[in-house]
Amino acid sequence: MALNNDIYDFKFYSPEIEASKKSAEKIVPIVIDLVNPLSVIDIGCGLGIWLNVFRKNGIKKILGIDCNKVETSKLFIETNKIVRCDFTKNLPIKGNFDLAVCLEVAEHLPEKNASLFIDMLISLSPVVLFSAAIPFQGGVCHVNEQWQEYWVKLFAQKNYMVIDYIRKKVWNDNDVKYWYAQNTFIFVDKKRISDYPKLKEIKEKNNNLPISIVHPEMYMKCVFMKNMSFIHLLKYGSKRILERLINRIKILFKR
Repeated sequence: MALNNDIYDFKFYSPEIEASKKSAEKIVPIVIDLVNPLSVIDIGCGLGIWLNVFRKNGIKKILGIDCNKVETSKLFIETNKIVRCDFTKNLPIKGNFDLAVCLEVAEHLPEKNASLFIDMLISLSPVVLFSAAIPFQGGVCHVNEQWQEYWVKLFAQKNYMVIDYIRKKVWNDNDVKYWYAQNTFIFVDKKRISDYPKLKEIKEKNNNLPISIVHPEMYMKCVFMKNMSFIHLLKYGSKRILERLINRIKILFKR
């Protein structure tokens, strides 16, 4: 099954440009401090917003991979810094980057492709900055929304350990969109953890907080939508329900 690339155009990305930029500006410096990368590859880079922020923070070697067909004038990085591909197939890029980034992308792929997709991510770097939508988070073409623990287990099967540090740093930051605050982890190759002293220290001090959690903002959004649906039913559906009930009573009395 190939992705419907026509969906992922500028109209798809434009509503969250400023939100993504602000989120990246808060999260990227934290990641750089922990990993100290010299090269970054972003799988599902969209308009290149996150790569643009990485570059502004001193990362010169950047590359994006995406399936979209956004016109070049809308991009935040040069077109020669983006490679087009189908994520349900093998990535066209081979190489070793200091950091691989994949944010809110994996939920767009069928579940049968999930394990292979993680294989592709870890083939690019010993460290992965990753997030994916949880159940009922909602979005366009979300075909595999999973709890955070699902992805943690997938990475663990491939000997990558989770570092749950980003969420604690940005959880209450209003400039960071809730899906990043809720879903973002760093995964690192267990064999390479000693290469990253700060990640190792965080892992050793890990207080085993729950992995699968919901941000208050998402919870309130879901509650609001549920209540609005109920109110809409009462307001616009009650007349039809009453008419059906009256008709049913009439039928009963005719018997």
